[in-house]
Amino acid sequence: MFQRKASKSWGQGRREGFNHGGGDRPRPRLFQAVCDQCESPCQVPFRPSGQKPVLCSNCFEKQDNRHSGGSNFEQSRHFKNTSHEYSSPSKNQDEMIKQLKTLNTKMDQLLEIMGNQSEKEEI
Repeated sequence: MFQRKASKSWGQGRREGFNHGGGDRPRPRLFQAVCDQCESPCQVPFRPSGQKPVLCSNCFEKQDNRHSGGSNFEQSRHFKNTSHEYSSPSKNQDEMIKQLKTLNTKMDQLLEIMGNQSEKEEI
């Protein structure tokens, strides 16, 4: 019959370097960037992709205070839907559709040629 080996009590020996207090948490990796509002060099805890605005800590704080009505944390926040600001331009989409149609036409031509070749080989 299967017997469990005696082990350390639950969680012992598994928390090396892990602090539940959060005071010794490792700092996130910072990336170099330029603030979109004041154009100052800054560091941000995410890799800038160009799809969302990058703000230095000063501009972020100003914007945060503007949206929340001050620095009172007990007030509810109203998040603005900004998804439309980051949508891709339609001219790129039109160009891709044109390229796909061209590729489809060429593939149809190749398939037709290959079909004709196999018919000739059967005869």
